[in-house]
Amino acid sequence: MVSYKFSGYLNSNLFVRTEHKISVTQLWSRYLVPLIEEQFSDAGVRAIRGGGSWDECLKILILLGSVYLDQKRQTAVFDLDSHNVVRIHLMPKRYDTRLFQWGEHVVFENSEFLIVNKPAFLPVHPTLDNCTENILKIIQQKQTETIYCVHRLDLETTGLMIYAKGAKAMGYFQRLFSSRKGLRKFYKAMVDGTGPEEGFYQHWMLPGQGTPKKVVDIIDPDRTDAASIELTVQNRKGIQWQNRPVAIVDIELHTGRTHQIRAQMAHLGFPLVSDVLYGGPNLSTTFHLHSYRLHFIDQQGQIYEFNCDPFWN
Repeated sequence: MVSYKFSGYLNSNLFVRTEHKISVTQLWSRYLVPLIEEQFSDAGVRAIRGGGSWDECLKILILLGSVYLDQKRQTAVFDLDSHNVVRIHLMPKRYDTRLFQWGEHVVFENSEFLIVNKPAFLPVHPTLDNCTENILKIIQQKQTETIYCVHRLDLETTGLMIYAKGAKAMGYFQRLFSSRKGLRKFYKAMVDGTGPEEGFYQHWMLPGQGTPKKVVDIIDPDRTDAASIELTVQNRKGIQWQNRPVAIVDIELHTGRTHQIRAQMAHLGFPLVSDVLYGGPNLSTTFHLHSYRLHFIDQQGQIYEFNCDPFWN
């Protein structure tokens, strides 16, 4: 016998506890497959199983990193006992790794780091339900040293980012990003309307793990849980996009909170075009936000600057 719970998006996360020792393959075929077929419609079952058998489905879920034992991702079949909890993401998000082409998207490489021009719709590192289809994994497969993702860009965001080679380089870049000295980051964003006036902007991002992020102009001086978010609008250029007046805004990002540019532009009244999460007009399949310049000093004191304009500029 097993106890179970479906939760999450479309009830596609399955939590299971068994009363006796059993292998995950036996648990899957004997108990979980009948549960899934009972819980989901025919269309849902097809979405989970795909075009193969149920055994093949489990192999794919394990390969993707969608199966956890006591909150630890499993990469091979395993046994479990009554004190264990298994979590399975039955509908993991899939990503097309063919979007990343080494010769096109690796801009620079030396013994300490790589500079990548990230394409849209490919994660920068493993996600909760998929540890295989991401840029970090692609890079690691070609390297003997351990590769680290120094910073993040949203799934739809494109442009320049740094991957460190080895723990020493990663430690240096972590200090560089946290100190905000010796590092400058520049973005281009397509926003609705005229765009904000040129100048420095500081707001406060309120705590919360969900999205959209909430931004305010001022906070209570005694409040310690809000994060200062800062950027400078350096330039704005009005254009027509899909028969609508929009603006290309050049931004220097001084802090690096999740969704910062998206949330801050929306707070200023100029959400990114097609960023429907933050109120932008839905004119294309993705919003346009691009990391177009990185300027930093490496461990030896050498200055590097990389530039890469977006295709839509």
